[in-house]
Amino acid sequence: MGLLTIGAFARAVRMTPKALRLYDELGLLPPAAVDPSPDTGSTTRTSGNGRC
Repeated sequence: MGLLTIGAFARAVRMTPKALRLYDELGLLPPAAVDPSPDTGSTTRTSGNGRC
């Protein structure tokens, strides 16, 4: 599986994007990549980012 948006990853692991952002802030589950575009600020995750 390739890169997913934070929303798609959240649905896949049955979490909210807000929870994923909190885990990123705490250093528990950082995104694989962050879109550098100032318009989106979107994070991208891979299915292998964490053990769910």
